[in-house]
Amino acid sequence: MVKNHFKLLSGQNLRYTGKVFPGFVKGLPYMVFISNHSSYQLLVKYNGLETIVEKFFVETID
Repeated sequence: MVKNHFKLLSGQNLRYTGKVFPGFVKGLPYMVFISNHSSYQLLVKYNGLETIVEKFFVETID
């Protein structure tokens, strides 16, 4: 199932729902959107570091 596309604003809070990546803490899935890296990837700030994640593995926090 493909998630609906959504528009992100710089500084917006996100929740990561994908596979574990190096430096990921299971109990801390929250990150901040910085910018689009490509059409399918996002540049985010996670635990003080900038990292790239797949767009389909994040949800916006309302």
